[in-house]
Amino acid sequence: ETGEQDGGLMVCRQDHYSLASLGHIPEYSRGEAVTSGQCEQRLGCGLPSPSLRSVAASQGCVWVPSPPPRTLTVTGLDIVSVQRLAEDVTNVTLRLEGPSRLMVHVSSLGEARVESWSLGDQGPGQAWSGAPVYTGQLTSGHGHSGSHQVWVKVRGGVRAGGTGLGLVVSLSGHHTSGVQRLSPELRTFIDQNPAWVSLAAWTVDYKYYIL
Repeated sequence: ETGEQDGGLMVCRQDHYSLASLGHIPEYSRGEAVTSGQCEQRLGCGLPSPSLRSVAASQGCVWVPSPPPRTLTVTGLDIVSVQRLAEDVTNVTLRLEGPSRLMVHVSSLGEARVESWSLGDQGPGQAWSGAPVYTGQLTSGHGHSGSHQVWVKVRGGVRAGGTGLGLVVSLSGHHTSGVQRLSPELRTFIDQNPAWVSLAAWTVDYKYYIL
């Protein structure tokens, strides 16, 4: 699989035995392998995840800096409301926007802990920095942009007179169809590969939030 993020090209290889034949392609030779250490530093490796199987799904992929793609449909997050439910429990409602396929990871920092969210059947999963990670995928119809509201219940994130919710959100909007799927840089990379290489390629608009 291959995917493109704002500011770079991420190449995730499924066949590790034929790469010696691709040494002439600059993106393979000058790419930087994503390591487990990098994945531990930021939720979801700080890179768009190609899979829901793990928050460290990008580990083993190759990252190549390149010009950012231009997308008409912007991926983003807004805080709709913050409601105190109890002394140390807060319900945070988020609006997530982007293309037809959105992947989201939610975790926490410091003393805050996510207790549940509205996509309850899709988390929690693997821990990050000692905190549970909630992972989900939102779809809005093939090729159509969408807006979704998701609530997250967090304990210990908001203190009287303090700032911040203690939440970390990794959000990636996957342009898997339409005119925004392939940027000129991604097309150039695809064209360099020989005919025997089978690629699944698309553009990803990736955002990382500390709330």
